[in-house]
Amino acid sequence: MPVRDGTRPPGTAGRGFGASAPRGTGSPASTSRLGSAGRHDKERLEALEAIGHGISLLERSPFSCRKASPGNAFLRELIVAFGATGYVALFEIDDDQTVTVLAERHQREDDYH
Repeated sequence: MPVRDGTRPPGTAGRGFGASAPRGTGSPASTSRLGSAGRHDKERLEALEAIGHGISLLERSPFSCRKASPGNAFLRELIVAFGATGYVALFEIDDDQTVTVLAERHQREDDYH
């Protein structure tokens, strides 16, 4: 079942997670910043992997995810575990072959933005 990402233009899914780290001048202060940026980039890439792995579940069994709205059986949420928390992907089952990811958010956020 194809999974469409309705949150970004085609070919740009997840690019916000993979942003490259700023390059320093080699001074101790910039080296410290690079170390921190490198950790954050690694976390972003790991989060992107976890989301991608979770979304691959939609190809096999999208109806196994929780309903997002009691009145619409086709609007659902996928919970993606990541560390102590995770992410939530809002998606719609379009037909028996297509699912559209409408939004993604961190579990600690109140709503989709």
